[in-house]
Amino acid sequence: MGFLDKLFGKKETTSNVKKQTNDKGILPLREKQHLLQTSSPVCDVCNKPLNIDKSFFVPNSVFYSSKEYRLWYRDHTMLLGPDYEARLRMMEMNDPTEGSAVCEDCIRMFR
Repeated sequence: MGFLDKLFGKKETTSNVKKQTNDKGILPLREKQHLLQTSSPVCDVCNKPLNIDKSFFVPNSVFYSSKEYRLWYRDHTMLLGPDYEARLRMMEMNDPTEGSAVCEDCIRMFR
């Protein structure tokens, strides 16, 4: 997106989002649809139902290392106790998948 587009408020298109995220291995979910384990997928962060055309596949290495996601997880699991880092490590160690399905609202945590 050019300087003038930013100045005058032109919104980014999905293709621009794709270009920005591919360097981390993040892909449109449609390209990894075959990995979904259910016909009614939900976001692995917020559990919102996913629109396959507006959602993303985030590799585990990006998903679990995201500082913003770690802070979100800490804030949303406080009732489970203070050791959220240990819970995240266990989740990552026990995750048999290649990555996570993430909605258009939550993808900002992984850019």
